[in-house]
Formats: sequence, C-alpha cells, structure tokens
Amino acid sequence: MATESHLPLVGGKYGHGEVDSSVETYRRSLLPSQFALVTHLIWTIVWWVTFEETDPSSCSGPLYNFGNTARWVLLGFFLWDLITVIAIRSSKARGMGSQIPLYYKTINLVYNVITIGFWAYSIWALVHREGCKHTPLSTATWVWVLIYAILPLMACCCLCFGVGIFGGCIAAIL
Repeated sequence: MATESHLPLVGGKYGHGEVDSSVETYRRSLLPSQFALVTHLIWTIVWWVTFEETDPSSCSGPLYNFGNTARWVLLGFFLWDLITVIAIRSSKARGMGSQIPLYYKTINLVYNVITIGFWAYSIWALVHREGCKHTPLSTATWVWVLIYAILPLMACCCLCFGVGIFGGCIAAIL
C-alpha cells in the first residue's frame, strides 16, 4: 500500500494496489486546499500591488474601498488556506486522515459563503466604479469577477458535456 511520502496526489491507484479510503480522503482534502493556497497568495500579491499603485485622488468611491478590502480579505483567505493545509497534513500524520472534524466542515461552509459574498461585493463595486474607470484597480476587479464567473461555468460544462467534449471545444478554440 502507498504511504504518504511517495503518494501521488492525482489518480486512484498507486503501482499495482488500491489506495485505501483514508489516503483518498486525505488527497481529496489536501489538493484543493493547496490549490487555493497558491491561488490566494497570487491574488493577495495582485491586490496589494494594485492598491498601492492606485492614486486615491484619481480613484475614489466603492471600487477604491473594495480594493482596500480585497487585499485584507485575500490575505485572510491565504492564511485560512495555510492553516487548513497544515491541519490536514498534521491530522494525516496523527493517523486521522479519514476523519474530517465537523467543525472543519462548518468553518469551511462559512469560508465559502464569505467567498461568494466577496465576489458579489466585487460586482457591486464594479457597477459603482464611476471614480475609477480605466485604472489598474478597475482592471484587476474585472479580471477577478470574470475569472470567478468563468470557472464555475467551465465546471458545469465539464459535468454536463463530459471532459472529452469540453476538451475538444477548448482545443478547437485554441
């Protein structure tokens, strides 16, 4: 049986044997958390740099306030993801890989609700961007809104049409 030290993060089998359910649960928990950790680190850097480059005299109002909030919220998301990855790894090290505590699921639900609310706030800020048109802050917010609108759409396409058909469409577009 595969051990954690040489465990592939993708796929259901390792070598010739099956991977047990605790390893599969560990993998399903860790991989998205690591992806979110890296993604939120990148967005945290983007928002800090973009906001620092924004001149408050030429850009004010809801979009400016959103930029200020975004850098702190994304720093919080990054720290939450870091704590989550450490907790998942330490629970696996203690032999609790298949036991995800109820409090983790509840806190993760709150985290997801905050994420969706933050995305909705970014849309509201874009609608009221009169004082910040054609600025890097406006551009970063548009990218944020569009990426997080397109990703769920892509996931739905994968589920509805299958990976093969969706992959063929992407290949045809590119």
